[in-house]
Amino acid sequence: MNAISAEIPTRFACRLTRGWISILGDGTRALQNAHVAGCPDCQAFFAAADDLELALRRDAVPQRATAPAYLEQDIISAVRRSTRPARRRYTLPVFGLAGVAAAIAGLIVVLEPKPSPAPLDLQAFADPIAELKPKAQAILQQDPLGNEANALVANARSAVRFLARNFLPSDVELTPAHSSG
Repeated sequence: MNAISAEIPTRFACRLTRGWISILGDGTRALQNAHVAGCPDCQAFFAAADDLELALRRDAVPQRATAPAYLEQDIISAVRRSTRPARRRYTLPVFGLAGVAAAIAGLIVVLEPKPSPAPLDLQAFADPIAELKPKAQAILQQDPLGNEANALVANARSAVRFLARNFLPSDVELTPAHSSG
């Protein structure tokens, strides 16, 4: 293995270890980690991090843990002073007038007198119907349902003959169950 390929996994392992231990935020865990115990770079990294943390704790100004008692009242009074009264809007009367105008226009259109329709001439419909009546009776007397059933049987026989000729062995002979023309 060359030096570059040996360094890449080490650097990757160092980044992973440093990231996880930093996320967990437990410095004592860093000392117990197997990678850190065997890696001088990670040992130096966590030693520097510990030194930084000690310096920050030493140099940081102590902060008050509790807020002053008057802070809440100051915030509420500042919010009350900053709010302006709501601006009055005059859009409602404009839309109200437009709505009234639209309603009046709709009533005019709906209530406008319309001319009454001309009475229907039923005789105009009766004559063509009277001409169709004999044709309809002739069609019904021809037994269209029986004709359709006979055509269906003939088509089925033709299909069976076609299938027998093309798909059955030549020594098989078809015999009809009964002959009906």
